Amino acid sequence: MYVYGSDKTLSRKTRNIMAVIICALVLLNAVQFFMARTTVTRDSIVRDAFVTRARSELIAARQSASQVSRMGSSNTYRVLAITRQHLYGITQLNDMTANLLGTREDLLPQDVVNAAIRSVEACEARNLEGYNSDEQLTELQAHLSVLAEIAETL
Repeated sequence: MYVYGSDKTLSRKTRNIMAVIICALVLLNAVQFFMARTTVTRDSIVRDAFVTRARSELIAARQSASQVSRMGSSNTYRVLAITRQHLYGITQLNDMTANLLGTREDLLPQDVVNAAIRSVEACEARNLEGYNSDEQLTELQAHLSVLAEIAETL
């Protein structure tokens, strides 16, 4: 007598369904791998663009800060404002990097950028009081040099 259910082989229909499911899983895995790779590539392109822009802002800040010591007091405020704008640009790039790429790491250390901004403010304050701001300019140049060294390693 033949007992139902003792046959342990899978039906042809069940095998075909399992093959389709396995192929779909492999295909989904391949698509997921491709998408992850594309995202990583896109993130590295964005980061490289931000690094290039940060270096450009830093070079411009250093150039304008070096002009301050060679100018008369009438143009000093304008050049210090330009230096501050470039430093603010680096701050914005740090913020965009953190927001877009999801990293908590800044392109350039924000505490050094803030110290450079404080040096610019100190130069402006000394000039408003009518005093020489050579000490503050030296401090600003030191902060910008530190940022330049860090930018070289990016």
